[in-house]
Amino acid sequence: MKKTLAFILAAVFVFALFSGCEKKTAEFPPGSSAEVTQSVTEAPVQPEVTEPAETSPYNFAIGKFETNEKGYPAAPYDYTLPLSTTDEVLTYWTSTLSAQFIPEDGYGSMDYPMGLNEMTGVNIEYQMIAFSEMGTTFATLLAADDLPDMMNWAISYYPGSYREAIDEGFFINIYDYKNYCPNYIYQATFDPSDTNTFEYIFFDTDSIIAFYSIGSETYAPVGKVIRGDYLERVGMTNDDIVTWDDWFTALSLIKSEIEICQYPWPLTNFIDGDWTSCSFDTRVSVVATTLPSNYIRDGQVCFGNMSKRDLAYMQKMNEFYEAGIIDPNWASYDTSYAFQDKYMSGASAMMDMAESEPGPASAANEDPNCKWVPIKKPLLEAGQMLHLGSTLTRMGYGNTEISAKCENIELAVTWCDFSYSPAGSFYCSYGPEGVLWEYDSEGEVTLTDFAINHELGVGWILMLYAESNIMEHGLEDSSRKARYPAGESVLEVRAYWADYNYDGSMQYPLGARLNAEESSFVKSQSNDIITYISENFTLFLDGSKPFSEWDSYVQGIYSLNFQSIIDTYQVAYERYLSSR
Repeated sequence: MKKTLAFILAAVFVFALFSGCEKKTAEFPPGSSAEVTQSVTEAPVQPEVTEPAETSPYNFAIGKFETNEKGYPAAPYDYTLPLSTTDEVLTYWTSTLSAQFIPEDGYGSMDYPMGLNEMTGVNIEYQMIAFSEMGTTFATLLAADDLPDMMNWAISYYPGSYREAIDEGFFINIYDYKNYCPNYIYQATFDPSDTNTFEYIFFDTDSIIAFYSIGSETYAPVGKVIRGDYLERVGMTNDDIVTWDDWFTALSLIKSEIEICQYPWPLTNFIDGDWTSCSFDTRVSVVATTLPSNYIRDGQVCFGNMSKRDLAYMQKMNEFYEAGIIDPNWASYDTSYAFQDKYMSGASAMMDMAESEPGPASAANEDPNCKWVPIKKPLLEAGQMLHLGSTLTRMGYGNTEISAKCENIELAVTWCDFSYSPAGSFYCSYGPEGVLWEYDSEGEVTLTDFAINHELGVGWILMLYAESNIMEHGLEDSSRKARYPAGESVLEVRAYWADYNYDGSMQYPLGARLNAEESSFVKSQSNDIITYISENFTLFLDGSKPFSEWDSYVQGIYSLNFQSIIDTYQVAYERYLSSR
């Protein structure tokens, strides 16, 4: 059970890592995505395997699908299998957070990748890299100009901008091969109201950088949980915790009544970002490598960590700190790993978890009465409409880039696109029948005992024996973690986190990107500002810097030419508006 805990914390680390990465940050309003027109929650009829035409050893999609009035695919495309009969080999650079469960013969010897090879006829040579070594390994490959055919997360490690990665000839522009990936383009375009998914995938109108992991529906991949058993002991439930005052009451009671829980809130030095600051109409973030998050207020671009609203937020957080609710060592906690002992012993009452983890985490705790339950974002008053801070999204963290030196780019693009097709999506979500899933007595897909009872937990075993939405690309059945009797709790957590009033009116649009010149300018001006904010902003939370110095702190930001960065983003935002 301790291993299960380690993977829960690993998830929190990954989510924290990318929530703080400016290039990766993307927020999505609740209900922004329409229902997917072809469900991936039921096993599709497997396409008939036929011999490809004599004139071609490939079953590419080009020229075989219908388009709508905008030129986008009109429906999901079913591939004729195999995709290839050439026995070509594509190299695939990837990683996992579950490396100790990979057999000695390597990841490629497992049922899921072997079945995918057999189904598609495309031989994949997996290059499994330790997660902690991905950055340094990528730098070595880049310096040698020896990138594998397909790579996960490579764009996140590339030292330049996304556009530079393409223009400098390291990765392909997938848009140039759009006729070979109709299913991916369909997922980006089938719902015109879902602008955020479109803008996440389309870097601009004629550029697509990566194949991303996409869910079949919107949901929050991670959120806050609280010790429900502690709440019961102080006469409360999670439903009672709505406002900031409710948070204060609940955590104060836990502190006073639960002897072992001296500091209920083990805050990390990222602070809490959109989860707690959004009620103040701002986006607080403290990451030592990026500028604060931006947003729109009255048509003007704003940045977090510098307005009167940020001051009010930090004053509120200081109230919790002064009351002894926030762990005094919070600034030393980079990730949840740092307070694993408190988590296990019951010395902390709140945590960040993936939606499938409260149940396994409760069972893994040293306290047999432990019961983690979801908690909602704190509001200034009940019924408050939030304008920022949605965490509901169809987009996963996984992504795959294709090297410009791949010898058969069309095949690589087609192989990636298969994971978004009806049959390919189901296989990537569940793997081969009999390992993670089987049919129940009513003919419905249900998880096997192996999946349900594995020490990794359902969420993580699915990402090892099928597609990992943290590492890889593909269309994931968003209900796959809930396909067993106790899995209903996953859907309950999902619904609980999604239940709040949100209009997204202050969200900075993902499509309002800087151009190459603007991006270069902002980068040239940012380092001193990032350092200044990282070294000063957090000091207000614990009183190391008195609030009487707030105005001086803000003046210090502007003295570093921050207004020029704001102006640059304002230009990009207005350009975006004029293009719509």
